[in-house]
Amino acid sequence: MIVITILFYLWFLTSVVILVGRAIRRRRARRQRRDGLHVALHDPPAFEAAAADAPRLPLTASPAPTVTAAPTAASPTSSSVATMARAAATPVTVAQVLAGIEMPCGLVPLTLSDHDLRYDRGQRAHFFTTLAPAEVVRTKLSEELERIGLAVSPLSDAAAVAKRGQLAVEMRISTVGALIDGVASSAFRSAPPNSVVVEFDAVPA
Repeated sequence: MIVITILFYLWFLTSVVILVGRAIRRRRARRQRRDGLHVALHDPPAFEAAAADAPRLPLTASPAPTVTAAPTAASPTSSSVATMARAAATPVTVAQVLAGIEMPCGLVPLTLSDHDLRYDRGQRAHFFTTLAPAEVVRTKLSEELERIGLAVSPLSDAAAVAKRGQLAVEMRISTVGALIDGVASSAFRSAPPNSVVVEFDAVPA
């Protein structure tokens, strides 16, 4: 019993010594951190003092560089550039060139199944008739083109170019014969037999 009591008191004293030592070390650490913070806030750093002692060089204004304006070429105005851009982006259509025309000889539109972008853009169109031969169609159509202000210039017996200012269209006339194996023309498969086909293409003036 006496041995147990002695061991208890030794353990108690050892614990008290350890706790007191830890408290003393914490207090010292807090004091050191507080002193270091005070020095950092109130004492200027060494490099600032060195910079303050360095001699200052006099400031002299350097002369501004002389800028000479280089001659520039005259550029088109924004309105003219926009006009040219719209003209380039918007192709001339057959309907624009043939505005006001009255198709002679009973010419009516011919629908083809060709996958040609010119049809979608309105730059190509076909007409056909079964009421007049090719020579009569060519003559009457040339007269009608001149009536609406186009100047017609023959390219051959079956082709011509009609122009008005910046608008121009090329005209080609073809004759479709009788049916052969159910087809009257391999070029114009939807054209009826014994007909005349007129092809219009909008071209640069």
